[in-house]
Amino acid sequence: MIDVLIVDDHSLVRRGLKNLLENEDDVEVVGEAINGQESLNLAKELNPDIILMDLSMPGIDGMEATRKITNDNPEIKVLILTVHDDEEYFKKALKSGSSGYILKKAADVELLSAIRAVYQGEAFIYPKMAKILLDDYLDNLKEDDNTKQSLKDKDKKEGDENLVDNYDLLSKREKEVFELFARGYTNQGIADKLVISVKTVETHKSRMRRKLKLSKRSKIVQLALKKGIL
Repeated sequence: MIDVLIVDDHSLVRRGLKNLLENEDDVEVVGEAINGQESLNLAKELNPDIILMDLSMPGIDGMEATRKITNDNPEIKVLILTVHDDEEYFKKALKSGSSGYILKKAADVELLSAIRAVYQGEAFIYPKMAKILLDDYLDNLKEDDNTKQSLKDKDKKEGDENLVDNYDLLSKREKEVFELFARGYTNQGIADKLVISVKTVETHKSRMRRKLKLSKRSKIVQLALKKGIL
């Protein structure tokens, strides 16, 4: 059972989240907090597995509360649930120690996958936010001439045309798995999105990688960029 603490200063939001989560057999809402200070107190008292944390709250905001909670008890995972989809909030949330970032507008679709992924020790980042991380990563590569040259050499060796041709070998379902995987979805997230089992997802990923002759996620993301998927 995954114990969840909901932190949000809006009662309607808390009620909606609780109603959504209580329909799941493996999730239990153990408490609700209306601000950052109350979340600190309940985190110590209840020791939940996951905290759904809003950012904009009076007094101690969600960012500061997340920093204090993760410093005091690293075993508690904080999943940021917010309306803010801009880069500044996202990067600050990651630095605060959160294990995931999801937008409230996508909560009904992504939230359960995010909770389960974070509970299993994975990170969950809303696909739009994952693109920001990818851009930063590529920018850092550009600043390092040696790394940049190394990437160019690898690209020449692998060949862009071969990447495109190999992509066309994928089945329709494999292309769907490819896109979601490139966007940062976990196996469970892909399974939920496509309404298939995790084992089936793993089978499609294995076939996809074999056909593409790519094993690293970074190369799959690179191919997705070249194909215009991301």
